[in-house]
This record gives sequence, structure tokens and C-alpha cells, in this order.
Amino acid sequence: MNDWDKHEIAKKYQAGLLNASSQPYLLEFVAPPVTPGLDHAVESWRDAGNNPFPANDLISNKVGVFDYDEERNTIACFPISWGQKITMTLPHIRPKLPPNESFYYLSVCGIVRTIDNHLLLSCRSKAVNNYQGMWHASIAGTLDIATAKSSRTVFPQFFQEMEEELQIYPSHIIKVNQLGLCKYLIPNSASFEVCMSAQVSLTAKEVLERAKDAKDSWEGTIHAFTPEEATRMLSLESKERFVPGGAATLILKLGL
Repeated sequence: MNDWDKHEIAKKYQAGLLNASSQPYLLEFVAPPVTPGLDHAVESWRDAGNNPFPANDLISNKVGVFDYDEERNTIACFPISWGQKITMTLPHIRPKLPPNESFYYLSVCGIVRTIDNHLLLSCRSKAVNNYQGMWHASIAGTLDIATAKSSRTVFPQFFQEMEEELQIYPSHIIKVNQLGLCKYLIPNSASFEVCMSAQVSLTAKEVLERAKDAKDSWEGTIHAFTPEEATRMLSLESKERFVPGGAATLILKLGL
């Protein structure tokens, strides 16, 4: 994995690996940067109806990231708002931000493996803000600041996303592994994503049925594939489209 920049499959899907490790990352909270340029952009933002961000979107309840310290296995974090997350990825905003304001936001995603040896992937719906119609990991979500601060890891958020997107609960989980850390190489992207894997005691058919009625089922449709099928989907010859974080997680999970 030291030659990740030369990894042809990763390059195809614009996925950049920062670290491949099963040792859980420690979230280390630091003082947030001063962001006058980004703050002005958030205040100036308007939706299609010329409305500013609602008050709830201006609360600092998400997690921003400066960098990953490999030697200490820590991710330097600080609170950010949903408004900052959205605004700092806009193509007319991010290139103009100074380095101290061009930070990232932290997410977690993971591949679920069923008891009958299927890997679950999500095809993102047209209702989501980005990457519509593309394949992603089984579950994915941005970190909530309260959960991150109380645990200083991404594991509780991962469990929460499994419940909300698949209706999989701790009693169904056999094993959970961290796979690594990636970032998106797409222009103006600002995503740092911890890649995870979970083995569950349910069959693929059982999970697909549960996922239909999950709280966040609107985000995408869950499909089950054998490892061989998933490998072909991700290959250089494939015409399938993957979200960078989903591709990175699947590469790590399959050992490609």
C-alpha cells in the first residue's frame, strides 16, 4: 500500500489512501482555525429559493480535520457546521480559500459482509446531494461532534450508521475491523473517510429486507454481491461508477 499513488484502480476512482491500519485512530480535538473567508461564504450562501442556511445548519455539530499523524495514529479534529461543510466544497469557493481554511470534514464508511459471504454495496439515490447513481460502501455518514468527542473514535458513529441505513444492531454484529483512512482526490472535495468492515450474523436476503425499511433507506438501494462479483465491478475494465470512499474501502477489504 506504500505505492497507493500508483494503484491503478484507486487512481481510476480518485481515491487516495492516507493509511492502511487496523489500529483504531484516536480523534484528538484541537482549537478550530480562524476562517473569515469561509464564514463570509457561509453567510452569503443561498439555495435555489434564495434562502440562507437555516439556523440548525450553522451549529458546529460536525467534525473538521486538519491532518492525520501516522506516528501517533491520531486525527486532529475540531468542530465545524453543516453550512461550512457544504460551502467549503463549492467549486467557486474552495480554490479561493487560504490553506488554513481549506480543511476537510470527517466521515466513516464501511463494507458489511453477511454470514453467507456476500458484500453489501449501496447504489446512491437521486435524492442525495452528490454522487447520485454511483456505488458506495454498505453504509456511510459524517461524524457527529458529540459522538466523536465522547468516544474519540469513529466506532459509535459506524454502529449508528449501520442501524440507520441497514437496521443492523450490535446483536447482529460478529466482528468489526478498521481498514484504513482515505481522502477524495476529486477537485474541490474535502472528505476524509475512515474505512471500516463488519461481519454480521444475517444472510444477504435478511439484510436486504431489513434495509428496505431503514430510517435512511432514501439515501440508496442496498445490493448484495459475492467477493468475485465485487472485484469485477471495481476492475479497470468495469464501466461501474464508484464513490471514492466506497472504492477505497472495497480495495482494502478485497486486498486488491
